[in-house]
Amino acid sequence: MQHEGFAGNAAPKTLSIAGTEWPLFKLEALAAGLLVLMLVFLVIQTPPVAVLSAAAASAVVWILGSYRQASRSE
Repeated sequence: MQHEGFAGNAAPKTLSIAGTEWPLFKLEALAAGLLVLMLVFLVIQTPPVAVLSAAAASAVVWILGSYRQASRSE
């Protein structure tokens, strides 16, 4: 379930998973990391490179999402 606040005081978009509210940007980061992991592994077939690429992609999406959420709440 997504929650949106009033304009000017926007609540973060969340999704309820097993009774716990997860910010949407965290789920986007996990999905991006999984996608990058699969694509890099299919193309290069080297697990260390695939894992590090997925971690980097996840971190970037997570940080940008966190920044985006913080800038909305101001």
